[in-house]
Amino acid sequence: PGVRVTRRKCKSLRALRRRGKLALHESSARSMLLILSFVIAAVAVVIGYLAFRRIGEDEDRNYLPDLDDHTYDVDLDSPQRQEYTRLLELEKEGTATPNMLMVSLLNRAAAILPYVEMVERDRPRLHKLHRHSYVPTNVVDELTASEFELQHEVEEVRTEAERLKPGWGPAIFPQAWQLARKRREAQIQQAAQGRAPGGGGNWSQSNTHMSLGLPLPPNIRSGNVLCNFEQQAVIIVIGSHNPRRLELEQEVKPDKCSWTVREDNTLQIVLAKKEAAMWKAPHKSS
Repeated sequence: PGVRVTRRKCKSLRALRRRGKLALHESSARSMLLILSFVIAAVAVVIGYLAFRRIGEDEDRNYLPDLDDHTYDVDLDSPQRQEYTRLLELEKEGTATPNMLMVSLLNRAAAILPYVEMVERDRPRLHKLHRHSYVPTNVVDELTASEFELQHEVEEVRTEAERLKPGWGPAIFPQAWQLARKRREAQIQQAAQGRAPGGGGNWSQSNTHMSLGLPLPPNIRSGNVLCNFEQQAVIIVIGSHNPRRLELEQEVKPDKCSWTVREDNTLQIVLAKKEAAMWKAPHKSS
């Protein structure tokens, strides 16, 4: 009997030890979860505070106040759009054929593409500059508003394309892109479209804009090119070459002009005319 009592005591002690270990593990786990919850909450508070302070800095600081006059207003009332509106009136009278409307709508879509390219190109870098407080908030707001107007115009063109020819809506802008590309190639090959200053490149225009395409020397990167717009002149700096000043035929809106270096090593300059009119040439004969 004494041995049996001893064995019972040993079993009881072992059971108590197991329960004690389990309780200790559970207590440790609860403590760790509690500590982890406090750490996560503290990190969330710090991140929220830093984000709030950064937003306030972006709103208050303005390192480049001279950009307040810069605008991203897009002129969607192009001659191509006006022509399509005119044909819509003729369609009601029964004098405009569906083929005439389709050709005109394709030209209207091609006229939108430069603005789409500008917005898609400038959006990421402009937002990045705004995050670092290099550009004011109103410039980003103007870009956003222009993007909204463009999207509305794009949807309107697609709706009209679908009305004229079922299934054409999703395909009209790829076709317009090919059309614009072919036109640019034709302008380069045909001197009848006019030569840009210096005997190379090409130019084209509408009532509101003038587009110049200037071939660049080999191995010139976009970072080595700079354009500065004046009221009636464009100053171009390419690499280590001396600045080149082009006296324009008429006045432009400097803050609405733009430039970019394309993949074909061409400097593309888009001039926003101050007065809506067709120019005889992009620059003065002198």
